[in-house]
Amino acid sequence: DLSLLMGIAPQIGISINNARTYQKILENEARFRALGENSPDIIFTLNDRGVITYVNPAWEKILGHSNRDALSRRFTDFIVGDDQERRQWTRAFMRVQNNRETVKGIRTIVLCHDGTERIVSLSGSPNIDGATGKVGFIGIMKDITALEKNLDMLQSALQSTLDAMSLIIEVRDPYTAGHQRRVAELACAIAEEMNLPDMTIQGIRMGAMIHDIGKIYIPAEILSKPGKLNPIEFDMMKAHPEVGYNILRRIEFNAPIADMVHQHHEKLDGSGYPRGLKGEEILLEARILSVADVVEAMSSHRPYRPALGIDRALEEILSMRGTAFDEEVVDTCVTLLREKNFQYSQDGRTTSF
Repeated sequence: DLSLLMGIAPQIGISINNARTYQKILENEARFRALGENSPDIIFTLNDRGVITYVNPAWEKILGHSNRDALSRRFTDFIVGDDQERRQWTRAFMRVQNNRETVKGIRTIVLCHDGTERIVSLSGSPNIDGATGKVGFIGIMKDITALEKNLDMLQSALQSTLDAMSLIIEVRDPYTAGHQRRVAELACAIAEEMNLPDMTIQGIRMGAMIHDIGKIYIPAEILSKPGKLNPIEFDMMKAHPEVGYNILRRIEFNAPIADMVHQHHEKLDGSGYPRGLKGEEILLEARILSVADVVEAMSSHRPYRPALGIDRALEEILSMRGTAFDEEVVDTCVTLLREKNFQYSQDGRTTSF
């Protein structure tokens, strides 16, 4: 009680200002404890060595470990994710300690008392010891297990939808059957070789699987015409990226799928279509898709010409490296096909170059 503290302050040798400060500290501690005790998410603190110094009741409720068992153990004792996830957590903890940063959304897997595992998202800030100045960690752990399972289900449903959309194009255009799948394989291999994030690679796979969806607008007799297209027919064919974009732009993806489809015939020098975009105006994903599309198309049979072969396809992209096609993407594609024995796999059949 502040009035009582004020009354005895002179007798115990502290000033009125110090008494007020002490009262504020007690009030803040009470607020923090009330927040922690009632939070549905796990709130925890670590010292500068990563040892747990506090967990709220949600720790026991969600993970089954008693709060007492958690104290004085390292937080990493409860992580059961792979080495990459452990390193990710360690890097985040060091950023908090060394740079006084706040970290958000660190995904990892923790072990429950009954042996099951929970997927969690960790966020936290520096927790500075007032006496020593050492920097620990105060964090929130959110259980996202159910969320990720639901997301996986939605992702599976979306992938099935994309597969069906891809099949529609292949049924209408038998000469390019499997083209989109092979483009997806090569584009993803290029993206992996470039060390792009998994989410980006996943987006490239989805975009590549339906990059020709706009060809549903093209009459079948043009798609399968054995000779060269006339100017009117070619202009109609060039409309397919725009049509594909209009089909996909209202669908909520976790990646720029519609833009990828829209831009896969754009060229760095502005000579592509439908918008004549240049350089960095073109998404990296679309630049990767463009190279994979050309290589697969040239090395496969078409109604108007026999397959030209992989060597001719590589000569084509190398001749336009830096003008029409992204230099790094071209170099990576050439390395995959000439040095790393990239293989297409389709319906159990494997094609090697």
